[in-house]
Parts: sequence; C-alpha cells; structure tokens
Amino acid sequence: MALQVSDLSPHVGAEVASDLATLLSGDEGSAFQTLLLTKGVLLFRNVAVDDDQLLTFAKTLGVVRKER
Repeated sequence: MALQVSDLSPHVGAEVASDLATLLSGDEGSAFQTLLLTKGVLLFRNVAVDDDQLLTFAKTLGVVRKER
C-alpha cells in the first residue's frame, strides 16, 4: 500500500494512512523518518499494534534505547 500523507496543520503533524504490513516491513522507514523530522508528530489511525509490533516499527525510525 502506498503511503498517503495529509498535513494536520501547516507546520506540525501529519496523518499517515498505511496498513500494518507496510508499517512493519521497513520499506518505508526513510519516508517515516523524514516525515517525523519535518512534521514532528505522526498520526496513524485505525492501526492496532501489540508491543512487539510497535518495537519493530520504532526500529524503522532509528535506534531504540532501553531506559532503566
């Protein structure tokens, strides 16, 4: 599924329409990174993820650090 992105406001936030498989594949990782850096907030509606899936997606954005 191709990413569909809509601005939430002119300067901050973007809503990303994507399916779970695309989010977890890592294929769009650089697109998500760019969006996050330019818009600051990404909104994904109607995508249910468990903890392991969220961690997999977070790794496409960069290094995940475990805090104590």
